[in-house]
Amino acid sequence: MLFISLNAASVYSSTTAAYNDIYALSIGPISENLKTEIMLFLMRLGQNDIGFTAWDLLTITPNILTTLLTAILTYLLAFK
Repeated sequence: MLFISLNAASVYSSTTAAYNDIYALSIGPISENLKTEIMLFLMRLGQNDIGFTAWDLLTITPNILTTLLTAILTYLLAFK
């Protein structure tokens, strides 16, 4: 389970890593149609919901993993 969660989080990190490279494409001399498509794609990347979801409730990101691990650790410490 941990292996799957870490790989799902790495998918999210990989998609957001390309943001600056794609943004650099929109600065050069390109057509307005292409610039519009790039901006729409950048808006989609900026929504932070890219990646795998857990039961269609939440997107698995590195932040979610640390939150879940903290909640599990707190639960174990409280009832031990």
